[in-house]
Amino acid sequence: MISDDGAVKAGLVQPGLANLANAGAGATIFAGVVADPPESIIYRLRPGRSATLLPGLARQ
Repeated sequence: MISDDGAVKAGLVQPGLANLANAGAGATIFAGVVADPPESIIYRLRPGRSATLLPGLARQ
């Protein structure tokens, strides 16, 4: 799950995590979202994988 730190601290992501858990799906929270993120943050979203951009994110 990709979010920002404020939403995590406010408890806004917990219902979504609970729904995923009830469906038998695991989830990892990435709360390092910032406005107009640099590529280094985008690449950190996929630890342990090749450094490719996530679908829907384009280089500018």
